[in-house]
Amino acid sequence: MDSFWKKESLIKRLSLLFILLFVASFYLSTAGIYLNWGMMSLLTVISLLVFRKVPYSRKDMWLFLMAYPIGALLNLMSPSGVDGMLGFLEYDCQVLTLFILMVLNPSKKFFKVVVYVMLISAVIGSLFAFFLKLFPDYYVKIYDESLILLKYKVRSFRAVINWGEVLQFAVLINISVILWSKQIKRRLVFIVVLAILLTALGLSGSRSSVLAVIAGSFVIFFYFMSKRMIVVMSALLLIAISVVYVCKDQYWASRFYSFVDVKSDSSNVIRLRAWEVGLDIAKDKYLTGVGVSEIENTTDKYRENLTEDEKKEWDKLFTKSLSTFENSYINILVRSGIFYFLYFFGFMFYFIIRSGLRLRKLKGERSFAVGIFAILVGFCVSMVFFGLAEGSSSYLFFFMLFYMIKFTDKEELNRDCEQNGIIN
Repeated sequence: MDSFWKKESLIKRLSLLFILLFVASFYLSTAGIYLNWGMMSLLTVISLLVFRKVPYSRKDMWLFLMAYPIGALLNLMSPSGVDGMLGFLEYDCQVLTLFILMVLNPSKKFFKVVVYVMLISAVIGSLFAFFLKLFPDYYVKIYDESLILLKYKVRSFRAVINWGEVLQFAVLINISVILWSKQIKRRLVFIVVLAILLTALGLSGSRSSVLAVIAGSFVIFFYFMSKRMIVVMSALLLIAISVVYVCKDQYWASRFYSFVDVKSDSSNVIRLRAWEVGLDIAKDKYLTGVGVSEIENTTDKYRENLTEDEKKEWDKLFTKSLSTFENSYINILVRSGIFYFLYFFGFMFYFIIRSGLRLRKLKGERSFAVGIFAILVGFCVSMVFFGLAEGSSSYLFFFMLFYMIKFTDKEELNRDCEQNGIIN
């Protein structure tokens, strides 16, 4: 890159700065992400005009980006009509994160800075969450204050699902940093960070995020299998199970104990019933879906066709209508139909599987890349248990997906092999 003061350099550097703010906002604010994303999008448009071409582009990625207009068109054809299309454009813009990164094309070296910002922000957010846990009076007081105040917007245990989701990213990438770090002192620092993040994740009670971390950890275990890893993984798992069993009468532990006793947690019962409802509705509107704006109206009609006894059971579990089916896959299937479902997830899993198969060829940054891959796998697992694939954490997922594609691109792999003296 030329001089910082040249127009292109200034725009690019401002855009990279907003990427850092964008990532930090996941852990430090419940609202700041939208402003950062909007500013980064604006800078990307300007960058596209200045650079005149996308420096990193692949035909298959462009096809994936077509999911955005395709989804909008299908929602226009659904019972939601124009409202559905506008709703889709509002909530599914995380796909455009890939486009933004393709234009800006941040380097792998810059990504390490992103990771450090992510971990520092996650630790700050976790420490604040511990503070709220220790001083419940202050925790309650926050709810009585204006929504515009910064301290209200700082993430904490009050947003269990969102907080757990973003923590799972930090935990898994931190494990990869521990493997990547060569110096013992640095590794010890990241082990302490990991302990803080795992404690925050456990106290949050987010079960889907814990499952995501377990799934992602096994991915890392697969790529770095050794006797030491087997011992460490087994010991951590036994400790976690023991702590949950001993503390099962406490709220946070009872949520994890419900993995064993499913009916002991009311949210499990609600979730299973919501899955059933979603799949029933999907059968009737499998082509275009019901549209983003029609889910609540559709579940209202669904309830009307139930027997009186079934309505009583329904009212115990839900309000009269549902806005989510507690499962991202079912949500997207019901909302946008089978074609969009297969197109969107088909490309997503294509990239993930292809990247995973190529990882063993990567040498120089392998531990780092495996950590990203673990995040992607873990997120796909957690989407089974939460209903907003278009929520804030999915922006971070697509952010990671871009770097996974970049890490395992054929040109990058060949360059990595040359740098490490490996002949294909």
